[in-house]
Amino acid sequence: MRPLILSKRPEYLLTPLISLLILAAWEGVVRGFGIPSFIVPAPSVVARALVGSLHSGVYVAHFLHTLAETLLGFLIGSVVGLGLGALIARSPHLERTFYPYVVAFQTMPKIAIAPLLVLWLGFGIWSKVAMASMIAFFPVMVNVITGLRAVDREVVELMRSLSATEWQIFKLVRLPTALPYIFAGLDIAIVFSLLATIVAEFVGSQMGMGNLILQMNFALETGQEPPKVLEEFIRAVDRPNLKINFDPANIILYGVGDPIEALDILAPWVVSVHCKDGVWPPKDKPGALGTEKPLGQGEVGIERFIAKLKQIGYTGPLTIEREVESADQAERHVGGIPHRQDVRDAVALLERLRA
Repeated sequence: MRPLILSKRPEYLLTPLISLLILAAWEGVVRGFGIPSFIVPAPSVVARALVGSLHSGVYVAHFLHTLAETLLGFLIGSVVGLGLGALIARSPHLERTFYPYVVAFQTMPKIAIAPLLVLWLGFGIWSKVAMASMIAFFPVMVNVITGLRAVDREVVELMRSLSATEWQIFKLVRLPTALPYIFAGLDIAIVFSLLATIVAEFVGSQMGMGNLILQMNFALETGQEPPKVLEEFIRAVDRPNLKINFDPANIILYGVGDPIEALDILAPWVVSVHCKDGVWPPKDKPGALGTEKPLGQGEVGIERFIAKLKQIGYTGPLTIEREVESADQAERHVGGIPHRQDVRDAVALLERLRA
């Protein structure tokens, strides 16, 4: 049975096989030519970074926020586009009256009004939903109009000769003819909605993938690259606004170096410090991550680390970083200690060490 299925649908085998070949070639070229990972990372490096970020929960929270904004904006824009498109397709007077305004609105660059949307609707979800809706509605509306007008007039006249009502003609003739056009418009609209949401998050947001991209753009986080590689990258890019969020635990969790030595190398670019702790990855499991621990109970050596911060003259914030997506998850355990208690203990420890 399976060979028969593959003979009829070879793409079931060829699609994943081609993907594997591309990834293998990518990995081989990067490793074979010794290309630095900050220029072209190997797939294994990308996968490891993705697993680490998913494990921390940071991507999940931002992704779900962007997904909710995108789907809500797509839904609103699609409903408006479907309704307005159906009305315009049925009424030439409405088309001559409103269509020029719709086209004029569409030609206006939406990024130009994104700051106004943030100003009017705030940094929350609704400014992004409004942007996604405005982008999504036009391709849906245009395709609805095109689809409803693509009906064969002879078929419509035949239905009328058989005493069919306008609703019956719409249900049995116009709508089935328009469906391929409508779904094509929806297909375009969902992609545009996602792009519009991320652009709106660039302009002003507190959560979302756009917000996360901006964070990663200007403040690199230690951990997934050896400190020397990160230093080479910063010197090669040579931009004064490129800084580092120094996370000593990540350096241990990813097994890329010693936090104190890394701080010596990267000190000129450190603008913030994330206070976590952890233990090294198990040596018998290549590619595995270390385990996060309460502050002061891992292998960072927080006393030496804070002393080193004082030595290099760092006076910036010490952020106690914990990935908590909701109030219910605030009771999750880190090293056997609930998050709330872990944070209280970390605050007390840092206040004592910085005194």
